[in-house]
Amino acid sequence: MASQSAPRRGSGHRPTPPEPRGQLLAFPERRTFGPFRWRTVKIASFAVLILLLSGALLQLVLVHALREGSASRLDAAKVPS
Repeated sequence: MASQSAPRRGSGHRPTPPEPRGQLLAFPERRTFGPFRWRTVKIASFAVLILLLSGALLQLVLVHALREGSASRLDAAKVPS
């Protein structure tokens, strides 16, 4: 009986290794814009937004300063000498 319980060599029955679990599959990125990745596009869009907002703010400051300067010149011109 001992010969029946022990596995024989060369019988062709080999234990199969367990299936690997927890491996990530490499899928292509859904958010690609040509050669650019999503992170690159997001950073570039934030940079453009900041430039637009700073330009608008600068324009408001300059227009306000120019209007004050021209108003003071007109007031000085109206003062009788």
